[in-house]
Amino acid sequence: VLLRRLLQDGVEVHALANRNRERLDSLLPSERIHCVEGESKFFSDIVRNLEPDAIFHLASIHVEPNDFDDMIAMVETNIRIGTALLHGAAFSANRPVFLNTGSYWQFTEEESYSPKTFYAATKQAFHDLMLYFCRCHSLRAMTLILYDSFGRDDPRPKLWTKLLHAPSGSRFPLTEGRQYVDLVHVDDIARAFIHAAEMLSAGKGVNGTYAVRSGEHITLREMLERWHRKAGLDLDFEWGAVPYWEGQVFHPWRGEILPEWYPEIDVHSVVADWLREERQNRLVTEQTT
Repeated sequence: VLLRRLLQDGVEVHALANRNRERLDSLLPSERIHCVEGESKFFSDIVRNLEPDAIFHLASIHVEPNDFDDMIAMVETNIRIGTALLHGAAFSANRPVFLNTGSYWQFTEEESYSPKTFYAATKQAFHDLMLYFCRCHSLRAMTLILYDSFGRDDPRPKLWTKLLHAPSGSRFPLTEGRQYVDLVHVDDIARAFIHAAEMLSAGKGVNGTYAVRSGEHITLREMLERWHRKAGLDLDFEWGAVPYWEGQVFHPWRGEILPEWYPEIDVHSVVADWLREERQNRLVTEQTT
């Protein structure tokens, strides 16, 4: 989404990838897609050769590792590659601004660092490395903390995807729904990254950590009941059928929202409308086949 927004704004975009590039191929010419396999330091070389105005570091592995090899793969993607990008930015002739992506899973509600997952620990480790480059190499950088996000093309198995494919009239097992949720549309998140880059370019917010959240503090139960009513879901929610895992975050970090940014999209209405339309389309398709 961010890539599409930048292209719509007439920005020349180059993408750096170390694995999957299929989605990039449909958006960028091949000469602007730089695939690097093996040594992470080549990411630094590419940055210094391109001399960009801004770097948006979005790459990460978020699925919790099952074994040591998976842990090393997460460290490689979430820390080493990002560090190579930081190095390239710090020693580039024009010193691009650097936008990092964080997660609310790094924090407690009281804003203290308390990783609930290995993923969250790697995100915090990279943030600390970013601060080193800011303080010792005068890099202009910022971390944006993301929460739950909705986008129609999201390939991940999110809750709304499971709702979409649940059979009509079926029981849908859930936790008690006491955890609070902060959902933001991906279009608003893209706007936040572009706004943050403009802030850094103007010398504002350097070293900052800001939240990209809706400001609406509702529980999972309240959110799903809202969707249920508006979308007309023919599902039987079984609250309490699924136990909480020991690392469950009930009250997400309420850090300072990115200055002069606010979500423009009523994401809950968008999700409910999408669920209603898609489930109706599926029903029509099933009846015709």
